[in-house]
Amino acid sequence: AVFKTLSPFPRETAAQLCHELLMQGLPAIVEEDIQRFGATIQNLQCIVGDHFAKAQGGRFTSPKVEKALQKLEHAGAVGIGQSSWGPTGFCLVDSPLKAEHLLKACLHHGWADEGLEIRIATPRARGASITPTTHGIESP
Repeated sequence: AVFKTLSPFPRETAAQLCHELLMQGLPAIVEEDIQRFGATIQNLQCIVGDHFAKAQGGRFTSPKVEKALQKLEHAGAVGIGQSSWGPTGFCLVDSPLKAEHLLKACLHHGWADEGLEIRIATPRARGASITPTTHGIESP
């Protein structure tokens, strides 16, 4: 129902985002350039978030999450964004030590409003695993 209230996502914008991800984001991963990768992800998140702003009440679903992410960005995090419809937000840092530092700063300075949970997560860094199975398949 929400999609019916939104204007169609512009084809040109989708093409621009795909191009940016392919030409900037993916090479940044290979080159281990977190600043460039973060900028690519954040730009994509801003454009998509702004498109859905009417339906979700702003670029982010949760003003509390948006506030926490702004503080984290100011402290050096990159790639600020929201998972799908939120309210889960995310940011990227270049090391576990930086992640710990930002988590402690979040707690110490009260950047995360009551009710928010801040977690450190690591990327999976590998593709999906597919395990063939015969479960649910009947023999002839």
